[in-house]
Amino acid sequence: MTNVMLRTNALAKGFTLHLQGGVHIPVLAGVELELRRGECVVLSGPSGVGKSTLMRSLYANYRADSGHIFVRHRDEMMDLATADPRTILAVRHETLGYVSQFLRVVPRVAAVDVVAEVLIGRGMPQEEAKAIATDLLLRLNIPRRLHALPPATFSGGEQQRVNLARFHRQASCFAAR
Repeated sequence: MTNVMLRTNALAKGFTLHLQGGVHIPVLAGVELELRRGECVVLSGPSGVGKSTLMRSLYANYRADSGHIFVRHRDEMMDLATADPRTILAVRHETLGYVSQFLRVVPRVAAVDVVAEVLIGRGMPQEEAKAIATDLLLRLNIPRRLHALPPATFSGGEQQRVNLARFHRQASCFAAR
């Protein structure tokens, strides 16, 4: 069990449409998921099947209706489905990252600075942060000529890769070169 980093048990989440007479739409039901240290997995499927709902639930942006979301944090399994807000924030800050499909950044900031900002915020010197940001952008096939440009001018796929580079420390698939 020490290799397990994230596990769900009977996870369920639905939404109530209050403006539609209280209709309840179940989105997730009985989700069982287990991710181990070092794994890099892909969540895929057609639009509307609950991929984003699952991701937002795993990050505790959405509270689960029932079930459990266990995350290894400080060598303990914490249940985010029942955790208090301070614990959720600590897990987000130290252990768990979430990369949205949408990049929301200041419109005129260069891509390299967008990526370096996260590293600088964690105490890394600016020069080192920019070097790592440059390396990450290149590894994600963002051409060097785009690094000084704001990501708002990029294609959707390029923006998503910049967003992924921002949270590289949480993305275990970047661990091995």
